[in-house]
Amino acid sequence: MAVPVPLETGLTGDEIMTAFDRALNDMTDEQINAKFTEITTKITEIEARLTALETPQTE
Repeated sequence: MAVPVPLETGLTGDEIMTAFDRALNDMTDEQINAKFTEITTKITEIEARLTALETPQTE
């Protein structure tokens, strides 16, 4: 039976565990798209507020 040979990654055991943890807990495409939509909506709202502030008010 073959004996496994550890790969030399230059990382500590803790760093490898952190990398695996982050990889397993990444956001899904749907979550990323939802976050982009949320950010885009906020930008649109802020732009509308800025436009309102920049528009001269008539009395």
